[in-house]
Amino acid sequence: NYPDLAQAALEAIEHELEEYTEYLPMADLAISALKEDDKFYNALNHLEDELGNPIDIFIYINPNLRSEKGRDGECIEDVFLFDNRFCGFRDNKVDMILSGCDIGITACHEGGHIENDVTGYTKQRNWIISNGHANDPNYSGHEPGNPSGEKAQQRENEYKRRH
Repeated sequence: NYPDLAQAALEAIEHELEEYTEYLPMADLAISALKEDDKFYNALNHLEDELGNPIDIFIYINPNLRSEKGRDGECIEDVFLFDNRFCGFRDNKVDMILSGCDIGITACHEGGHIENDVTGYTKQRNWIISNGHANDPNYSGHEPGNPSGEKAQQRENEYKRRH
């Protein structure tokens, strides 16, 4: 069975390489949009959690996101908690997943969520809990008064003004 397993592994790698090659230009567009605002880009490029650990942002393109989720972008912020206290972000990273539609606006919008949620994690977590959204499957990040949604909207509006 080794030749069959090797062939299957090779096909999987070739498929990943094709996806990477296909979506790299869109990821480059997202990064270019973020770089238009030096202050914002530097904040994201030198992002640290509340403990001072550097956090990297990984940008992924998932063209199925729009049909699956009904939106153009989302963030995955996988956080370690210990005894109900903030500890840090798993693998010191967060994921920005973009559908590829309206890439500049969406990258800046999702970047706003990340900026808010990483640098002010405890404040954001407390807002979610005090407003009854802990473990809420319908939590969107855009509820009235939500600091994360406000920061995302601010960064999106700044992008729109530039364009």
